[in-house]
Amino acid sequence: MNTEKYQPIRSSSNLPEHQDTAMIQAIADRFDVEWDAEAKAEAQATFMEFREALAQRLRHIIDFHFSRLASLFYRIDLDERIVDEIFTTLPQREIPYALADQVIERFRHIMETRRRYRESREHEIGDPPPEDSPIDAPN
Repeated sequence: MNTEKYQPIRSSSNLPEHQDTAMIQAIADRFDVEWDAEAKAEAQATFMEFREALAQRLRHIIDFHFSRLASLFYRIDLDERIVDEIFTTLPQREIPYALADQVIERFRHIMETRRRYRESREHEIGDPPPEDSPIDAPN
């Protein structure tokens, strides 16, 4: 496996900044990372600091609650093959960082999917259905 695939990801995404903050807070809540995304954003905490905090939390889960890890990854639908590949090919010290990157990327995908769904629903609601008027209605 090419470990370059697991280089740190950057915070630049196609999500607006407030959605990045919401995404980070959602990850922190799901993985019990002590992180107040709004306060950290005001203090200009970096995305890499969050990545580090998440990796340390994942390291703790791996070391002391390994059976919980599968459940956490299942809930966010993180591909089991990717997780297996990380555990079997990377040095132990890199595993939490690679997992953190995958979790962040998965949440980005979730947030983007939700944003698109919301936009499509708003578009549907804003446009009247084409078959709204009866056929025999007068002009």
